[in-house]
Amino acid sequence: MKLNKTTQRTGYAAAVIALALLAGCNDAQGRDKHSLPAEPPSKPAATAAASASGATRPAVAPTGAGRETHRLTGSTTAERQSAVAAKGMGMLDKLLVKEGDRVKKGDIIARLDGTTAALQLRQAQAAVATAKVQVAAADREHKRYASLAQDGAIAGAQLDQATTGRDGAHAGLAQAEAAAAMARQALANSVVTAPYDGVVVQRLKAEGEWVTTMPPSPLIVLADTTTLNLNLQASEHLLTEVRVGDAVTVDFAAIGKQIEAEVTRVVPVVQPMTRTFTIIIELDNASGELSPGLFAEVTLVPADRKPADEAATITAAAEK
Repeated sequence: MKLNKTTQRTGYAAAVIALALLAGCNDAQGRDKHSLPAEPPSKPAATAAASASGATRPAVAPTGAGRETHRLTGSTTAERQSAVAAKGMGMLDKLLVKEGDRVKKGDIIARLDGTTAALQLRQAQAAVATAKVQVAAADREHKRYASLAQDGAIAGAQLDQATTGRDGAHAGLAQAEAAAAMARQALANSVVTAPYDGVVVQRLKAEGEWVTTMPPSPLIVLADTTTLNLNLQASEHLLTEVRVGDAVTVDFAAIGKQIEAEVTRVVPVVQPMTRTFTIIIELDNASGELSPGLFAEVTLVPADRKPADEAATITAAAEK
């Protein structure tokens, strides 16, 4: 069946309108799609992008809330403590001090029986006197023989004998004087004196006991308490943190006393059995308020060290 021209034109117009509408819809969809914001990349993608561009995470700044403190415990010991023994031997005649007595350097603390030493000194002094007489006689004889030899009245051998006798007499005098000095020292050693200022901690001998020098027989234990050492045992992980000069607060609960001090010495040796090292704090005790053996609780605050200080410390250690 043939279509007329009017029908053909109508169909052509409808087809053109349909194509136009379809193109408009596609264009609108494209504009809407481009107007939407782009979706943010996922976290892994963002991290990868940042890494690729060379960016790094900013460092976290310190809060400034204060440095870390450490709680340690320890006990005090005397700066000097020794067992005082006599330099001589004999029976202990007098022990003049008791536990708790304070003594000064040079104070007499004990006396040994010096009867034998005194007799030996007298004997040595007599030997010195005899030697001096022999020296005088030998000098006179040598002088006389020298004069005779000068005049040719005697042979040279006789003068030589006189010279030998004179020299021997002088040597005998020197030997007698040395023996007298030893006897005098032995008598002096019967008196025992304090080697330094301190307090008597313990008596180790009683009057009437025999005292020897080989082996030595200590008489007392003497302690110098004007300076005390507070010894602390710290865990090995603090070895790189604690330094000389770090501030500490020492609390003696037993006597209700608190002291501000600082670290005096650090022994950088870790004990294998306990995994600890020793920290020593010197405490001035001229007033005598503290005593050896006191238990103390210590709060230690390591100093805030700058990186430059740490680098200098490492450099100095490497140079050594």
